Amino acid sequence: MCVVAAKYFKESGWVAAKNRDRNYLPSIKIIQSNRKGVQRMYIYDEATKYTEGLNEFGVCIVSAAMDVFDDEKEREAGFVSTYGKKIRDALLEKSPQAALKKLIDTQLAGATLIFDERECWLLEAGFDVLKKDASKDNPREYKFEKRRLENKIGNTVVRTNHGVFVPEIGYQPNDDRKNTDAQAARKSSETRMKYTEDSLKKVKQVTDMLDGLAVKDADKDKFLNPIRLGNPEKGEMVTTGQLMLVAKERTLSYRPLFSEIEVNYSSLNGPDKKTYFEIVSSRDLIAFKEHYNPWK
Repeated sequence: MCVVAAKYFKESGWVAAKNRDRNYLPSIKIIQSNRKGVQRMYIYDEATKYTEGLNEFGVCIVSAAMDVFDDEKEREAGFVSTYGKKIRDALLEKSPQAALKKLIDTQLAGATLIFDERECWLLEAGFDVLKKDASKDNPREYKFEKRRLENKIGNTVVRTNHGVFVPEIGYQPNDDRKNTDAQAARKSSETRMKYTEDSLKKVKQVTDMLDGLAVKDADKDKFLNPIRLGNPEKGEMVTTGQLMLVAKERTLSYRPLFSEIEVNYSSLNGPDKKTYFEIVSSRDLIAFKEHYNPWK
């Protein structure tokens, strides 16, 4: 359960941010890859091989899960996300439209933002969870909608874990499969989306994007806030880190919360590099976590 958002700024164009929620403590590597003549910068979850990031052409990809039951399986030992490779492959493309086509062709499920500084696409895609008779011989249908967002100063888009353009995907109001409390999950998805939309209206600078998603006290129920606290060692979904992608600057920023991070900072940002990394302090949010003492 995650939050992704993008906003259009006068000087920087499109910028996106994400709260990444996991039900385990992830070990994150920051990888700068040079493959097929393209430099990519991305986060890499060592447990699941999940990936998000950008490339030297300014193509950026960030996504929130819509194939929600696979997303929840990540607590199981040995689960490997197929979506990580799909995103890595799409980051070899030189334009957002080419990357978008690649993600559709490989049937990426999620609420995904594919953009550079000049254009931003929202892809809502996933497998129809309302189909009750799905089987190996009768699989669920892959459904998607793609929308190009208007380049208007202050224009904002937010997505969580339910379909808006494609209502058959993501958390459903009345779906209780696999003992999932679907009603609560849908409420969380809708509430986190609204709180984030309200918060991002106040964001005027790129440097405030992560704080715009760091809403921590809008609701008395801590799991209905965009920043979610709890204990991942008990399988609770918590916000393990925040990610920001600035296409114009070819820069990936990461704010670790409940996560380990491995990065060779000096080698990533050398003078011969085409993509860059910044780590963001979590001091204020850590103080907030300690206030609630989620490890009790």
